[in-house]
Amino acid sequence: MTMTIEAPVTLGRARPVTSGRLPAVHPFSLRPAAALVRRLPALYGDVEADGETLIAALAIERRRFGLRVFPDPIGVGYQVWGDHAPGDGDHEEIRWTIDRWLRLSDDVTEFHRLARKDDPRFAAVAQAAWGMHRLCYPTLAEAVVSHVLAADLTWPMVLRLKRRLVLAYGGAVTVGGHTVTTFPEFADLLRVNPREYADLLDDARRGAALTAALHAVVELGPDWLRTAPYDEVEEALRHAPGIGEYAGEGILENGLGRMEGLPSFAASHPLVRRLYGPGRSLEAIHAYYGRHIGYWAYYLVNSAG
Repeated sequence: MTMTIEAPVTLGRARPVTSGRLPAVHPFSLRPAAALVRRLPALYGDVEADGETLIAALAIERRRFGLRVFPDPIGVGYQVWGDHAPGDGDHEEIRWTIDRWLRLSDDVTEFHRLARKDDPRFAAVAQAAWGMHRLCYPTLAEAVVSHVLAADLTWPMVLRLKRRLVLAYGGAVTVGGHTVTTFPEFADLLRVNPREYADLLDDARRGAALTAALHAVVELGPDWLRTAPYDEVEEALRHAPGIGEYAGEGILENGLGRMEGLPSFAASHPLVRRLYGPGRSLEAIHAYYGRHIGYWAYYLVNSAG
């Protein structure tokens, strides 16, 4: 197999090169996110949790950086690890990535108010995960790959195939004794020949779907996907080559942090029946929570973490 991009880079001697703090819209806590990383390792890949600290890595135009993100009174503090200090543009990109990875700017106060006001059984569920914000993938590229593969594979298999991609096109950073991988960027993934994907993913159809999906997301535009009306973005992803309904929903939620829609799993989730019985339909719940319905569903399935 002939590789079309440079070999991966491993920074075995990375050191702290800069640090900072980022505000979060409260209530906010890193504890639920760290619990999810420990509980669902196949879903979150090579993100690691050390107590309430999250450790991950990021590639910015082929430069690798490690991240330690930890609790801070205003939201989170962070350390950036690397073999050189990031430039101003890199540092801003890192701050932007952390904010969107952990959804620091999401305001969940109205969601909690609605739960307390007229949903007493669910209010207890929400209270148990007080401070939880959506945990996304560190990069949109990883979300696209993850959910396209998950359309017909189990999550442990998705993780194994993603690690093949990282070994071929990504890299790694050692952060305080933790070695975490840097997922390839869109630019690197788009340079890969579809035949190489077919070999790495053990399936020509899967390789073609991944190639088509990556091109589709870049052509739609990450900025448009993050800011356009939810219904338009959902429709565009659902009909994009290589994506479809299942992967589109995952990219919306776990890559873009779009929480305005009702996830499909909610219709059959057993906790809905246990909490609400026959007296409150899913349609009524959706109408009540409105644009916060995605957070209702997220707390529903993750509050036990």
